[in-house]
Amino acid sequence: DCIPNNLRVLSVCDNEISANACHQLAKLLRRENATLEELHLANNRIDHEGISILVNALQTNTSLKLLKFHDENSIVAYSVSEGIGLEGMKVLLKLLNDISSIESTLQSNHTLLCITFKELFTSAKTDEEDHIIR
Repeated sequence: DCIPNNLRVLSVCDNEISANACHQLAKLLRRENATLEELHLANNRIDHEGISILVNALQTNTSLKLLKFHDENSIVAYSVSEGIGLEGMKVLLKLLNDISSIESTLQSNHTLLCITFKELFTSAKTDEEDHIIR
């Protein structure tokens, strides 16, 4: 791998990343002794399949604290909800806190502290606000 072992922040915003590239990101997240704490993925083409790939890798990851799908400085207006959708959001929420059983809750990812989005779903609000899952 050409990625440094001590990498703490990785921004791959505005790169048209899709499910195929999520496989490579998943390898990085699965590394033994992973050090990546922040992953910035704003304005890509990650869909439900890509989210599932990342969530699968994050189930055992103990370093990532921030997963960011929003970049306040970006000009591109790609809506995360267009690609991820409701099912992708459910997968992300289940990663953070799987309430299907006590054992599943205990095994949820307790390292990941924050997932940010620009827009989750269309609402009556006209102001642009960040959506954060903690």
